[in-house]
Amino acid sequence: MGPIDRPRTVRRSRRRRRGASPAVLLLGLLVGLGAGAPSVGHAEVKVAGSTAAARIVVNHEPIAKVLDAVAGALKLHYRASFVLDEAVSGTYSGTLSEVMSSLLGGYNYIIRHDDEAVEIVVLGRRGERPVAGPSRPAAPAKSIAAQWR
Repeated sequence: MGPIDRPRTVRRSRRRRRGASPAVLLLGLLVGLGAGAPSVGHAEVKVAGSTAAARIVVNHEPIAKVLDAVAGALKLHYRASFVLDEAVSGTYSGTLSEVMSSLLGGYNYIIRHDDEAVEIVVLGRRGERPVAGPSRPAAPAKSIAAQWR
């Protein structure tokens, strides 16, 4: 028999292939998820306390989302004529009015206190030219004869 006609012997491993261990699979999953995810901090808003003593912890959230969270937890109502999309971070504590003053430091706003709630109207960014609202129609001019009566 020549080298070509010789029968081949195939050896099989005695170990049974089971696949990767659960630890290796978990490690691969974590690395895969971490590699594809952008490296951004976890954004959140935590609100505690009352209108007399509030504590707000913010981690990279738009001011509108912070105000929504405070409105849901405390007695706060707010309005703004534009999008409050500036992101803030930090810990704010004090009365609700003091906290809002710190949070809205770069804005022109009005705070109204009521026995039951606090209302905030955000007018615009500090330093920007205010937008004029609709003007009222002028009173009809008096005639010369009516002015002399």
